[in-house]
Amino acid sequence: MNYFRIVIFLVLSVCLLSCKMQSVLVDVYTPAARSLPPEVKSIIAISRYVPAQGDYEEITWGYYQSLDTAMLEVADSCLSGFASELSSSDHFRVRTPKGHRMFKHNGDDLPKVLPWGGLLSICKKEYANAIALLEGFSIREENPVVKVSEDSQGSGFTASQKIVVTTAWRIQEPEKHRTFVEDVFTFSKLITVSGETKEDALRNIPDRKDRLIMASAWAGQEFARLIKPGVVGLKRNYYSKGHPIIEETAAYVESGDWGKVESKWKKNAYQGETDELKAMCSFNMAMLSEKHGLLNQAMGFARRAQRIMPSNKHLEYINILNFRMLEQQDLIKEGKLIKNW
Repeated sequence: MNYFRIVIFLVLSVCLLSCKMQSVLVDVYTPAARSLPPEVKSIIAISRYVPAQGDYEEITWGYYQSLDTAMLEVADSCLSGFASELSSSDHFRVRTPKGHRMFKHNGDDLPKVLPWGGLLSICKKEYANAIALLEGFSIREENPVVKVSEDSQGSGFTASQKIVVTTAWRIQEPEKHRTFVEDVFTFSKLITVSGETKEDALRNIPDRKDRLIMASAWAGQEFARLIKPGVVGLKRNYYSKGHPIIEETAAYVESGDWGKVESKWKKNAYQGETDELKAMCSFNMAMLSEKHGLLNQAMGFARRAQRIMPSNKHLEYINILNFRMLEQQDLIKEGKLIKNW
């Protein structure tokens, strides 16, 4: 008899917990190929590159014999392309402030690292977590190639010109002395146009300055895509009933106002008036942490919920988080995900 009472009690407990939960579609952060920490959200992008002639030491300090202003505009388009592409993600806020003094560089390699103190003062002035530095830049064109058009009409010609852009980047978090990206990247852009004759096709290739700016901006966008996190929609359970605080925050979840729930859930996960409230808020914080890409933090909150108030629902979510963490470890081993933090 006691055995059956225990079974019935456990079944009722599971049912009661399930009744207090509901599912919601959550946009979950997924790491990029060159992953930055999820907590890094505000970035400033600045170029150290100057297409200048003269003694390198003088160039470093900002003194030039001559400056190729047209090429400087081309390089700046790379920085603008990077900032616009990265800003298209809801995760990052990116700005390209001007006027900050720093050592310059006129090559396409990685120059000497700038002092942490100077970078930190710039980030503090701009209210940024991290700084993306275009350390070096170069661009070259290959000769255009003209071929007979292979479209369905079978007439006319196409002219293609390949442009190769080499960029050297560093992305750093000065406050914690962390460097997330430190590498040279080469991107190739193929511009293809058509015309009725060979001459027409060649004439339709954009002017040199325009095509260089186009290829440079594209290279900046391609680099941004390497570090821009993705988003995947996943259904997740969370507690929406069982306590006035839980029911109040559920309304914000339904409207997508996540900023208003985090502080309440986090506070009550530790300071809730009952163990049940602590467990429910801990479980909800696990879901929110996963949404932000903080899998280790999510696992901590999920285990806390299970420790305070054991439940099969909690165990199911712990297994889901464990599987996602193992998936990321496999990507790192395969070299498909790079995490320098």
